[in-house]
Amino acid sequence: MKETMKVLSVIALLGLTLSGCKKDTSPANEKEPLLARATYNGMIAYKFSYSDEKLLTRWEFFNIDVADNTLTLYIVLDYNADGQLHQVSNFDMPGDVPQSRIIFEYDSAGKLKNHLYYDLQGPNPSAPS
Repeated sequence: MKETMKVLSVIALLGLTLSGCKKDTSPANEKEPLLARATYNGMIAYKFSYSDEKLLTRWEFFNIDVADNTLTLYIVLDYNADGQLHQVSNFDMPGDVPQSRIIFEYDSAGKLKNHLYYDLQGPNPSAPS
């Protein structure tokens, strides 16, 4: 669980960083490479998926073991209509077991005003922790 909290903290920080970035004004047909995977000693460590708007939508974490380089958890990132991070959900493998969810709230100026953390394996998963 500590590892999950650490990962979600990194994602939350990433979300705050990305929400403060300005929108790209380069032409839509200009190709920009996006990181699709990261490897460690020849094994897949992470895989990344993006939306058509080039927003990170899924981050997969793999076991770094020659005998078992399988998917161990993944994070799904959802955005609102303004391209701001709205929700981050964490799932453990095997079985796509939902672990936690963070929901971000913004004020009318688009500034982050609050976030709610839900422990989906806790005693009351429908209430923020």
